[in-house]
Amino acid sequence: MPNQSAWDFHIAPLQVPAIEPEATWPGATWTVGSAVDLPMGGGLHFHCHISSLAAAALPHPPHRHPDEELIVPLCAPLDIVREADVLPLQPGDAAFHPSECLHTLQAGERRAAYVVLRWRTEHAEGAPADDRSLVSDAAATAHHAVAPGWLRTPLIDRPTRFLSRLRVHRTEMAAGCGYGWHKDDHDLAIVLVRGTVVSMTRRVAAPAILLHRAGSLHDIRCEGPEGARWFAVELHRAA
Repeated sequence: MPNQSAWDFHIAPLQVPAIEPEATWPGATWTVGSAVDLPMGGGLHFHCHISSLAAAALPHPPHRHPDEELIVPLCAPLDIVREADVLPLQPGDAAFHPSECLHTLQAGERRAAYVVLRWRTEHAEGAPADDRSLVSDAAATAHHAVAPGWLRTPLIDRPTRFLSRLRVHRTEMAAGCGYGWHKDDHDLAIVLVRGTVVSMTRRVAAPAILLHRAGSLHDIRCEGPEGARWFAVELHRAA
């Protein structure tokens, strides 16, 4: 492993929290588990947590916040509730909430677990690029083979209020496959949703978050017979 500052990467398992009997607001059954908060440089602040939501429950009434947000479901469908309609969100897809858009979500017939990524800067010029949530549609998107045993499906690619580019893709990788040490010019969050990987000499099993700052060396290799699936979230900071 190359010499690397501990501030350049962060790898953490995410423990799915148990559903507690206490309601965060009347009618809700929702718990929040493992959380990560890190400054990313350039004024960008990053947050990640994992949540459990009881069947048919909402975590909170529709609300707004300045942070931009990405939702990655782990094990069951969710509904993204917007101001005037509802969008279904299936495992394998992702939902993006622009800054200050009105939104909440609701579990379906089964308990749902999902990962939340949020980011913001203290100062941003201009209004959000869009004021409504969107959901990717992997079923309608052609995936392509990056290399033998490595499939990539693009999900989201757009500018946002805080980023010059937000790019999200889903990766499926067979056991023994991976990529070697390299650097990216953007911050990278990897949401591991299935399988086990080795990165930065550390072995980590899903669910987990792997976070690499722009310009830092990193690698990844899939271990285990079942292969691995993850969401790669590229955070290109605004100039």
